[in-house]
Amino acid sequence: MAEISPQKGYQQDFLSSPADIVIGGAGAGVGKTFSLLLEPTRHIHNPNFGAVCFRRTSPQITAEGGLWDESCNLYPNLGAEMKEHVRSWKFKSGAKLSFSHMQYEKNRYDWQGSQIPLIMFDEVTHFTKLQFLYMLSRNRSTCGVKPYVRATCNPDPDSFIADMIDWAIDDNGFIIPEMNNKLRYFSVFEDVFIWGDSREEVIEKSPHLLQNKESLNMVKSFSFIEGDIYDNKKLLEKDPAYIANLEALPEDEKLRLLKKNWKVKTDANVIVDYTMFQNVFSNSFIENGAKYITADIATEGKDCLLIWVFAGRKVIDVDMIDKNSGKEALQRIEALKNKHNVLNSNISFDASGVGGGLTGFISNAKEFKSQKSPIGKNDYKNLKAQCAYEFSYSVNQTNQKTQKHLYYIVPEVANKFYPYDKPAIYKGKTIKWILEHQLKVLRKRKPNGEGKKELITKEEMKALLGNISGDFIESLIQREIFDLEPKKRRTW
Repeated sequence: MAEISPQKGYQQDFLSSPADIVIGGAGAGVGKTFSLLLEPTRHIHNPNFGAVCFRRTSPQITAEGGLWDESCNLYPNLGAEMKEHVRSWKFKSGAKLSFSHMQYEKNRYDWQGSQIPLIMFDEVTHFTKLQFLYMLSRNRSTCGVKPYVRATCNPDPDSFIADMIDWAIDDNGFIIPEMNNKLRYFSVFEDVFIWGDSREEVIEKSPHLLQNKESLNMVKSFSFIEGDIYDNKKLLEKDPAYIANLEALPEDEKLRLLKKNWKVKTDANVIVDYTMFQNVFSNSFIENGAKYITADIATEGKDCLLIWVFAGRKVIDVDMIDKNSGKEALQRIEALKNKHNVLNSNISFDASGVGGGLTGFISNAKEFKSQKSPIGKNDYKNLKAQCAYEFSYSVNQTNQKTQKHLYYIVPEVANKFYPYDKPAIYKGKTIKWILEHQLKVLRKRKPNGEGKKELITKEEMKALLGNISGDFIESLIQREIFDLEPKKRRTW
């Protein structure tokens, strides 16, 4: 039997981790797929061992040079027998490995009742959180192999993995060196990952585990392992121009696939450039101007009341409350208005939903109705799309002559923590983090740019965020309405 071994660096680290769950979140060209396929070979002498390797769709398994092709280069050298019609391999002992897809969330139920000692995900960021967590319940074993999970991915800021490992990602989007290959522990409670540096710490943080005698077994160990293309010396020997190919990519893709940045957006349909949006938190040269208030009104449910205060295009204050009455919303706006000396005519509130209840209570304020016709220009579907695109022009532009149009969120606001329990994903996160998370909802509805500029629907926005409203970013772009309104001439 041929001897096959991993290269030093990422591949060796990935294959030697003792964690129950390991995610290899490296950039391109590191050898992630090879490492993943090598993992089950340590058990090929166990006749009762079985493993399943998932891709999101079936064509991704058989794509040229992909998962199935790589397996064909590897497993025959270990004496495995191919069963191509079902995309599986059987080793001489009887050990099995199969490839499968899970295109729709409902496909997870295809595995109901299964016991899979080793579950593998190639490009785990393509799967949903629900699919991933459900398959953890199928990760069981009676063959003597302790059940475990191995997965690979490229950085993807919109994936549940990015949220899952946010503790390992610094403010600039890179993996914190001390967190790379660190053994950590977690449990899941009400769809939220609870993390700790020991099983005992996780149990102390997890109310659902404190009274459970099997609590230690319900806590999983975890490692995230980042790799570097320079670890893959065999690839660089065969194709020394590969790095040049990565360097030639557009800047956002290069940052993600070569530099391994977890906060760079590569979706061309998102209208605000993520990298440029980072400047919003450092544009300290922005001067003060007239004071404005924008408000997203909410009373009950998952959304919260949000009130931004601007000095020109500088965000200088914010107020938020998770549950309130319409009367309290009015009082909060009045308090900030008086605190910062804001004219009523410089106040805008979202009157499309429950905010309509404030109509008439703030005289001369601007009602923001998202589906209203655009102001002046006719190349937008509605007012909301117009404000979103105008905001994107302000953020994305690099012309220093138009700096007066740029935004700045002062640190006191950007670093303010979200204090409420719901939505759970925002608890303990900063406003900066939440805005970065919600930026992806500012997405064009017609990718080819045909017809009037239009955003995806409110329902589609909520679906992108896991049934959470994009209220933070939506109320921020509302600031644009004050520069869109035609200036009224003074009459005497």
